[in-house]
Amino acid sequence: VIQTFERTEVPRRLKPVGIYFHMFMGDRLESLNSLKKVFDWSMAQPLQATSATAFARSVRQTRDAVLFEAGPNRWVAVHGPDLRTFRLPDSGLKPDLSKSQNLIGYNTANGQIYFSSGRGLRTEIVLDQNPAPHIYLESSTAEVEVTELKPQSISLRAIDFRPVTVVLAGLTPNSPCTVTANGVEQKLETDGAGRLTVTGGESLELKIIGAPIP
Repeated sequence: VIQTFERTEVPRRLKPVGIYFHMFMGDRLESLNSLKKVFDWSMAQPLQATSATAFARSVRQTRDAVLFEAGPNRWVAVHGPDLRTFRLPDSGLKPDLSKSQNLIGYNTANGQIYFSSGRGLRTEIVLDQNPAPHIYLESSTAEVEVTELKPQSISLRAIDFRPVTVVLAGLTPNSPCTVTANGVEQKLETDGAGRLTVTGGESLELKIIGAPIP
């Protein structure tokens, strides 16, 4: 099972991680231990949890979604509100969030660039060799609702069944940053790549104003 999960991630991300098992797995200690091993592996991965109903909605909306090239380095996706991720081959260009619409972040993996959108029904992605500096969402272990996104400010909410971890990027490397998480102000520092990792409880409300950007 673990080998299958790993092979559907590299060299291309093909399927989500979903563990299906029968209650008879508890009949023997050996089978129960094997199931525990699979769950332990899954919990150690940077996965974003989702319910079966939410996944089903995204699959249905994927069938109706349209992604088309609207011009040089400009793409438009027309989609349902539950379809939040799109991908294109990584050409070396980066999204310019100041020119894009309904785009809240992106991440690069296995030669692909994955775009995260808001709940709007139309997402416009503008790619550039040197995009304007802008804070953005790189990854999250829970679904994120971004209520405000400006070059140096972001407000978001994330809820999950386990502690939430959000990674923001596009910031000045090794720089102090003031963060308000669940109403508590704290001082954090970005890493050498300009990322900021914030971990909260099962519910995380995060706000940053005046973030350091290059």
